[in-house]
Amino acid sequence: MEHYKKNGIKGLRHEHAVPQKIIVEQLMISEKTEATIFSILDNLVHAVIVTQDEATKLDQKWKSTMPLDIEITNEVSFIFARYIDLKMAIYYVENGNPKKLVKKPVNVLSSYF
Repeated sequence: MEHYKKNGIKGLRHEHAVPQKIIVEQLMISEKTEATIFSILDNLVHAVIVTQDEATKLDQKWKSTMPLDIEITNEVSFIFARYIDLKMAIYYVENGNPKKLVKKPVNVLSSYF
């Protein structure tokens, strides 16, 4: 948030909260039913914007893996596990209003999904 206020979009990067490699792997090993495919995509595909420095930290430790066993779930503790592990600030933006989440309130976010 601070980066964007000062620099605009320069130096920001789009990420998948759950690495794209994991999403593809889950799709490849799953049943090829509409319900299963929708469940995987609905639960695991979440867009995240990070700074280039944050992206570098993610890539160094969790580029294509997760700190938890893979689960097809919308649980915030799973979806944002890489960010939580690296102690990155997490904001949830709803209707243009950002809310900064800390460790305990991050679980409240699950009510949004």
